[in-house]
Amino acid sequence: MVSAIVLIKAVPCQENIAYNSIKAIEGVEKLYTLFGDHDFLAIIDTADQALLKRVLKEIEMLNSVISVDALLSRKSLCPENREALDFSALHKDQNHINSINEMTF
Repeated sequence: MVSAIVLIKAVPCQENIAYNSIKAIEGVEKLYTLFGDHDFLAIIDTADQALLKRVLKEIEMLNSVISVDALLSRKSLCPENREALDFSALHKDQNHINSINEMTF
């Protein structure tokens, strides 16, 4: 499973069209409206990175979307890459290290 958090900007006055179009895309699990620099926050879950790229491209290609900023979720890291989450070199307190390394992302 590959998950991403995606920030999306819509064309002004086309937010409803963008929302409905994005919501209809397979792989978009949740879609939230925002106030600020971005109009939407989407949670995308796909079987693999190739499918994630396809979903992101589909969102980018919508005429009602200006930009798409995707952040890969840490829970998507495969087990062999989880050393990126090993904080043991940064902390001296072993109990603190164990609680951090046991976290599920």
